[in-house]
Amino acid sequence: MSKVTVCVRFRPFNSREKAEHGESSSIQEIDQETFIFKEEKDGELMFSFDRVFYQGSTQADVFDFVAMPAVRDAVSGINGTIITYGQGPGIYACAEEQKGLLVRVIEGLFQFIESAGGESEYIIKLSMVIKPSIAVSEFW
Repeated sequence: MSKVTVCVRFRPFNSREKAEHGESSSIQEIDQETFIFKEEKDGELMFSFDRVFYQGSTQADVFDFVAMPAVRDAVSGINGTIITYGQGPGIYACAEEQKGLLVRVIEGLFQFIESAGGESEYIIKLSMVIKPSIAVSEFW
């Protein structure tokens, strides 16, 4: 069974950010669990999490560590929750390597269900809260 994990991901810079700031970052990589945030006012602040995904991390890396345990549990009948914050790639039209967690979770659920054969019956419910309008959507 999966447990509560807290992770952070630093996405790659977009073209506007690269034009404004170059490749410099206020984040200093320490290891897969710790980073230092360099801030003018407070200096260097160290933060630790269950996992840190730096700019070189892929969407697949994040899915495998963060969501796959919850998907595996869900197919076994254990409720799963994934809370994310921030912008992600488009839900429908993006290249395979850019697919975000939502698409990967749905694909993962159906892959597990298909591989189980017809032995079990599944009911899938997915709820999302989308900001800034705070709209709640439910799919089943």
